[in-house]
Amino acid sequence: MVLRYKVLIVEDEVPVRSRIIDSVDWAVIGLEVVYGAGDGQEALDFLEDNQVELILTDIYMPFIDGLELAKRVRESNRYCKIVFLTGYNEFDYAKEAIELNASKYLLKPITKAELSQVLIEMKDELDQDIEAMKNLNKLEGEYEKSLIFLRDKLLFDIIAGFMPSNRIAQACLNLNCDYTSNYYRLGILEVCNKSSIGQDLWAEDYSLLHFAMFNIAKELFVGDNEAKVLLGDQGKLFVLFTSATSENFEKSAYDCMSELLNTIRHIYKMPLTAGLSSHYEKLSELKYAYEEAMSAIDYSVIEGINRVIVTADIEGTTPMKHQKMDQAMAEIVAS
Repeated sequence: MVLRYKVLIVEDEVPVRSRIIDSVDWAVIGLEVVYGAGDGQEALDFLEDNQVELILTDIYMPFIDGLELAKRVRESNRYCKIVFLTGYNEFDYAKEAIELNASKYLLKPITKAELSQVLIEMKDELDQDIEAMKNLNKLEGEYEKSLIFLRDKLLFDIIAGFMPSNRIAQACLNLNCDYTSNYYRLGILEVCNKSSIGQDLWAEDYSLLHFAMFNIAKELFVGDNEAKVLLGDQGKLFVLFTSATSENFEKSAYDCMSELLNTIRHIYKMPLTAGLSSHYEKLSELKYAYEEAMSAIDYSVIEGINRVIVTADIEGTTPMKHQKMDQAMAEIVAS
């Protein structure tokens, strides 16, 4: 199907306007005249509810002239092609037309051949603009995908403890991402006894199932600005929960992790376990949340599988306690 660009003709002299419209085989060129206006004001009224790609306009007209029309059009549309048709061969007009990013400035009377040639040139330029825009959109899409990957990679590195604390703020700034919150909890979900499952979907395609679980988690938490899902290593899923307040934070995070675990179990019929950390107040402390959640998963040997284990349920020393001991020792040394 041949793409036709919409054309607006603006000319106050009706016979001239009619000759322009009737002298060209617009469809053959790939253009379509959608309206003929008698002055700039009528053209602006039409453009309020309609979009065109090419405007052919006289300069000297009553009410609003062609130059003022072009100024108004350029305020909201820098891609529309504008061709001035005028009998006034004055430098000031030509100069202002150039400043308004006019595509052409032609003197009347213009021949059919001249007009057709100009219109063909405009059609070619519009084609090139669209192709350039497609390439730009594609490039922007690829950039956005890369940015999402890099932001997720940064958050993974923070959680795993690969990112030094003193570099976290600058790294977030560089990627224009904001993970700051008052409180954090980390949930980790993974498949139990993967080697014993046998010739099922997991054994057939580990990576595919891991990604499918990730998509389920993303769909489950879609629209939830307080939960961030990440692909972890070795088939794990990370869910970072944030909250402005500590009130009911543990219950809400626990309920979300339980729903995730039960949803994936229902679909794939696999043994799962999940760990949920205590709350932390700094991004740099997420490495302790990671250790806590992993310790909770390890505790499934005692507590049992197919459930979410909260760090607070585990007896003994936790990474959070180790962290506080480390801080206390650092303060003693500093004093």
